[in-house]
Amino acid sequence: MRRMMILILFLALVLLQGCATTPTGSKEAEVKELSTLTSAKEVPIREENLALLKGKWEGYRRGMGQTGRILELESMLEIFNNELPLRGELTHFNVRGGGDQNLPFSNGVIDKKGRLFIEWDGGKYWIRLNLIDGKRMDLKGKDNFNWEIYLEKKK
Repeated sequence: MRRMMILILFLALVLLQGCATTPTGSKEAEVKELSTLTSAKEVPIREENLALLKGKWEGYRRGMGQTGRILELESMLEIFNNELPLRGELTHFNVRGGGDQNLPFSNGVIDKKGRLFIEWDGGKYWIRLNLIDGKRMDLKGKDNFNWEIYLEKKK
């Protein structure tokens, strides 16, 4: 019984110490990030709020590379207009071979669930993104290779 109590106290101490450290930075940064995540909500995209999409979005694309390692590549989406079909350009930086991949589009639509959907080359590549409204505007989703895409609205 005594050993069990000591083990429980030891585990509680280990857990408390683990929670006290912040590998991502300062305690303030962690609290700020947590409050952003809890206050953020998915907003269905409709014709009435298409204007929110117009502009530059910057972030990353993250997924499994050909070597089996997780890669995170910078990406930028620029939407030129605020009516359907949406027009713009998606750029993935430093793709295979170190170059940039520029993907212009003129077929951006909103699917039945209120997500932005864009495809290239007859459906060989596509992205589907949700609009997230929190302390900032974000687009989050995936492509057809199951890579995660996260973009933050820029001014």
